[in-house]
Amino acid sequence: MADRAGLPRGRARAALARLRRHALAIVSPSGWRRRLQDFRTFVAKQLGVDGILQRREQQYVDERELWAWWQNHLIRKAVRRGRDRTPTTQVVMFRTVDDHGGPEAYPAYPCSSDGRADHEEAMQFVRHGLLQQLRDLELAA
Repeated sequence: MADRAGLPRGRARAALARLRRHALAIVSPSGWRRRLQDFRTFVAKQLGVDGILQRREQQYVDERELWAWWQNHLIRKAVRRGRDRTPTTQVVMFRTVDDHGGPEAYPAYPCSSDGRADHEEAMQFVRHGLLQQLRDLELAA
């Protein structure tokens, strides 16, 4: 079994012993096998590891979103600011587009008073799903 799993024999033995201790695997005359009932969720809750994979997956999603927002911020900062835009000829009462784009654009990245990016605050906005609300507030202002 260790060879099929690609593990050293000692490690495979330890893994099987741990599975047996938590009633996830039993020894039969033909070798090791799974229990008929699935106790994996129950054992995961006992060990305090239930939901770790889902939390890790969500963390990766949040980190990718934060990274995209940060890259957008860096691109915005690098763009030359000049008098390329034509002035408006009438008073705008409600804008759906600003210098950064439309409602689908990222909001301004949170920065401290000295201009340094505040990544912790940005991650809180991402985790709570507030990016679109921040963008809507920017356009309404």
